[in-house]
Amino acid sequence: MKCRAVLTMVLGLGGALATTGAVVAEVALTKGSAGQACMSADLGIVPGHITMDNGQELALLGQSAKVVVRKVKSPKAEPFEIRSKFGLYPLEWSTSTGMTVWDWETDLPALDVIEASGQTFLAQGISTAPGKDPVSVAMEITIGDRETIEFKGCSYEIMQVTILHSRDGKPTHEALISYHPDLWISFRTETRPVDGSAPKVVMPVDIVTIR
Repeated sequence: MKCRAVLTMVLGLGGALATTGAVVAEVALTKGSAGQACMSADLGIVPGHITMDNGQELALLGQSAKVVVRKVKSPKAEPFEIRSKFGLYPLEWSTSTGMTVWDWETDLPALDVIEASGQTFLAQGISTAPGKDPVSVAMEITIGDRETIEFKGCSYEIMQVTILHSRDGKPTHEALISYHPDLWISFRTETRPVDGSAPKVVMPVDIVTIR
């Protein structure tokens, strides 16, 4: 665990990097059944390390009031760093070959702000990858119900969120996430292709442990 002051796909990106599967998280806890600390943004206890069931790991590199940076390691792929706002909106994705940048043309509100408005929110911008032409991108976000989940004696209130991703005006995939608005992680992510093809998996979603 790391304090929020020291530091998001988040995990959480809500499929912005196209994820598949469902997350089942096992949280390293305090005052939960394992006798360790429960994650709490209010107490400055946020996930510093996330392990996936496929061997991938997300390490927290930095976090500010709105932006989180994580490094992703995989047994079968090159490591990369992802910088995002609220662990949801991608800003930069860096590998040894260069950096993909998202330049958003709209404000990027926290999900509780969208929830309070009672409306669907559309984020629009341009994504530029090394050696490729810029493409228009969009995230259409719809907030559903809140619910409380339990992990080893710890309770977490999450938001059910649907995100429709588009490139060049064409929908590519839809992500359904169980998102924690303070920890900036998604405890459950399911991605559904909407363009007739399976989305490319570049971000792990099946969480095994968080500490």
